[in-house]
Parts: sequence; structure tokens; C-alpha cells
Amino acid sequence: MRASQVKYEDICGEITKLKTKLNDCRLRVKKVVENEDNKYVEPFREKMTDFVDSAYALITNKEKEISDSKISFESMLHYFNCGCGKSKIKQPKDFFDMWIPFSVYFSEVWPVQIRAEVKKQKSEAATKVDELRSVQVVRTRTRKRCLKKRLAGQLPDQ
Repeated sequence: MRASQVKYEDICGEITKLKTKLNDCRLRVKKVVENEDNKYVEPFREKMTDFVDSAYALITNKEKEISDSKISFESMLHYFNCGCGKSKIKQPKDFFDMWIPFSVYFSEVWPVQIRAEVKKQKSEAATKVDELRSVQVVRTRTRKRCLKKRLAGQLPDQ
């Protein structure tokens, strides 16, 4: 199933139906166990109890996954600021109707923008290098502590 096809109300309704059918099954198993001999009932009771318990655990797990998914979807809507204002998005279909065109556009435009930015940075770097090369700095070497000056400073004037 695609994410845009998820309808939380339908899924919750199906899980509720499964729960009621499982409870009916549990009651029928209990009824059969109470009305039959212990000789034949024990293997049936053991297998059906295991089946009903594992099915109940699966249904509970799916309920938790659906509620976590719904919470995650609502938090994602809040993150993208889609759940407020005029566009009250309640279902994944509504969100993905907006998201798919955006992501297609973004995947087409993003590389072009990156190339343009890299080109701009290269040209700025090239102009900086040209400016630095055009400025000629004349460096003269001065010796602050050459031997002649030190000796001249140490000898008394004559």
C-alpha cells in the first residue's frame, strides 16, 4: 500500500472488526471447552488458546503501530506547517497531492542551483586571486640587530 492511500479511519475500523471477531472466536472456544469431555478438549483448548492469544497480540501490536503512524504523520504536518491555516490537511492523500509535485520540482531545480552557486563561488575566488596577484608588494629587508649597529651602540663616542 502506498503512503498516500492510507486512511486511518478505515484501518481503525478494520482493526475494530477484527477485534470483535476475535472476541467472538474466544467465546466460541470457551463454549466448546466447557461442553466437551476433558479427554478431547485439552489439545483443542491448548492450540486455540495459543492462536487466540497470538492473534490478540498481533492486533494490539497493529493498533499501536497505526496510532504511532498517525502521531508521526501529524508531527510531520506540524513540521512542514501543513496542518494549519486554510489548508487543513487531515489525510496522507491530501499531503502527498502537494508533496509529490514539490519533490519533483525540487529534484529538477536543486542540481541547477548548486551548479550556479559553485560557479559563482569559483568566479569570486578567481577575482580575489587576480586582485592579490595585481597588487605588488615591495618588501625590503631591514636588519634591526645587525653587527655594525650593535657594535656602534656599544662603543663609546670618541
